[in-house]
Amino acid sequence: MDQLLPSREEAERLHKSLPNCRIRHFNDSGHTIFLEAGIDLVTTIKGAICYRRSSQIDYVSDYLLPTPSEFQKATDQYKWVDLASSPVMFSTLKDGKIVKGLEGIPTEGPNVFVGYHMLMG
Repeated sequence: MDQLLPSREEAERLHKSLPNCRIRHFNDSGHTIFLEAGIDLVTTIKGAICYRRSSQIDYVSDYLLPTPSEFQKATDQYKWVDLASSPVMFSTLKDGKIVKGLEGIPTEGPNVFVGYHMLMG
């Protein structure tokens, strides 16, 4: 509840005077809602399905790329899959030392690439 301004009353007043106005309530949020963690204005607008390139809803042309915070939320929950199925590259330096990465691949001459089916890969 916003203790600073009468936001609910102001929202109702604007709703009556603006055509196509929609009210969205955010429980447990205050006057500085956009400074609070987890609140993303673009995600809120997308969720209201108000953003359109034409008068018709077209999910292809109206598509907006995810914001960095949306992308982070989406990828965080699947990090374990990425870790379990990501490739690991090793190479051998001229002195015979095996290193993680492709640092030891020669720029000239033959190379051997060995691959296998990875877990869920």
